[in-house]
Amino acid sequence: IAAVALVDPSPLASVPRPVAAACGMDALIQALEAYTSLKASPWSDAHALESVRLLGANLLKSLEGDEDALDAVALGSLHGGLAFGNAGTALVHALGYPLSVQYGAAHGVANALMLPEAVRFNLGSSSKFRVLEGLLGNPLPEALRTLAASLGLPTRLRDIGVPKEACSGMAAVVLPDRRHLDANPRPVALSDLERLFSASW
Repeated sequence: IAAVALVDPSPLASVPRPVAAACGMDALIQALEAYTSLKASPWSDAHALESVRLLGANLLKSLEGDEDALDAVALGSLHGGLAFGNAGTALVHALGYPLSVQYGAAHGVANALMLPEAVRFNLGSSSKFRVLEGLLGNPLPEALRTLAASLGLPTRLRDIGVPKEACSGMAAVVLPDRRHLDANPRPVALSDLERLFSASW
């Protein structure tokens, strides 16, 4: 573990927009999943919520080079790291991995593609999703898809060349990922994974 960490937002202004968008969205997803994880605690919740607040309000403005927004995004990412470093991530990350491995999707892009349907699946499992709706929009799945589109990210699996018939195979790949699935606020079966990939196509 590093003795010192320096959080400097100035290099963010020169990061190519697609990279910044994918990384920013992933930071938001890390915080969102840490907040709703079964491994969450009051300590991780405090960091996760501040991360969601900062990132949700500033991601788009940061891509336009707004200095205050860049500061907020850097701080939001830090809070998110403190949150998911303790509470972990869950279903979204499990779903995203085969998209990166099999189709070359950047990590943040893969997660953003699966986020709306994973959130829709989890919505009724925890009152925490109502808190997230207050920060990000209601209905939450549509608000998250709209945010990803506003950042210039693809919003459907077909947008990155995934054939619809691949959905069941990817679901089988995800099922053994107990590290993520066991932290999810709602139990997940193989049939659920297949539906999530199909709904995201």
